[in-house]
Amino acid sequence: MPTTRIAHHTELDRRLVEATRGIGVLGTISWPTSVEFDFIAAWRVGRLKLPQVDYPRTDLSAMRATLDDIARAADPTHPLGDYIRRTAESWRIAAELLEAAGTPAVTAHSARLYGRPGDRVPGGSLTNLDAARHFIAIADEFHNGGLRDEAAAEITADTLRDELQPQLDAFFGAGVIKVETDADLIAKAAAGATRIRLRSATYFSDYDRHQLLAHEAFVHSLTALNGRAQPRLKSLARASPRTTATQEGLAVFAELMSGSIDISRMKRISLRILAIDMAINGADFIEVFRFFIGPALMWDLWCALALEGWRERAGKAAFGWFRALAELEAAADEQLPDADAPPPPPSDPVPRAGPEPLRAGPKGTPEPTRPGLR
Repeated sequence: MPTTRIAHHTELDRRLVEATRGIGVLGTISWPTSVEFDFIAAWRVGRLKLPQVDYPRTDLSAMRATLDDIARAADPTHPLGDYIRRTAESWRIAAELLEAAGTPAVTAHSARLYGRPGDRVPGGSLTNLDAARHFIAIADEFHNGGLRDEAAAEITADTLRDELQPQLDAFFGAGVIKVETDADLIAKAAAGATRIRLRSATYFSDYDRHQLLAHEAFVHSLTALNGRAQPRLKSLARASPRTTATQEGLAVFAELMSGSIDISRMKRISLRILAIDMAINGADFIEVFRFFIGPALMWDLWCALALEGWRERAGKAAFGWFRALAELEAAADEQLPDADAPPPPPSDPVPRAGPEPLRAGPKGTPEPTRPGLR
């Protein structure tokens, strides 16, 4: 009897893989790179407008019907049956999400799969938003409000590809995972069982290099390869929608435990949670975009903060400094020739441009003279 139940669920798993073949959430709803480039180009000349994206209209009703049949045939009291039932259910919700792409209905399906920013952190009373604000506050306290520990992004995608490939070959075996560049990739990087793609039109930092190894290679690629080694449940080779949160959480945790994460990345992840909450509460894409770029471009605020800090540090001495500057300006004006006086004859036949050499001042100290023609 146990062998029969295993065989039954192995067949259901085979049908599950076949039914979801070729279906990908991110690949279907990601915006074309041309939309991004057009939006950035318009923003740079001050002509922000909402991007126009035409999502593919898909009818996945046949797929949903097959998934429902698989879920009903699975035994919820058996570990394999429970796994197949929950996996089929997550794919059915993903199908509904894809069918609703571009409409308000997509939010409810997305929340069922991935949760909401306002959901409580498992095992605690705080929410994801509380956690995000906590990390942002720590980062702001550490950096005085900015992202100034950002490592210089000077590594091209081709260079990073050539650096990562031998490291992956040494760990996984030669040729097991191939590193490629992709001009159409929206994210900076993406990983599967056999390849890691890098966005070609992007520069990377040293932090990125270490994070890519810990996050993409040693979690996403490694778990996919491990799933492929499963002799019966072939669905384990694919990341189902219900495991996305676990996969990404484990990958970020791997960055933390390997020491490759930096505080600016932690802040960026936290800001994304706040941005998603903004969108759920009615913010459009331009408002979310401005939320992200605002801290980097609010020069008036940063100048005000800098002046306030300077006032606190040196405000008491400011009057003396300005008085000294005024005296220097007055002394310089006294040294200027009378505008109505005739110019003195040149000492050289051809005037030469450049500052005069220092002359000896009182007690042998060099005395600077005003630069100009002589």
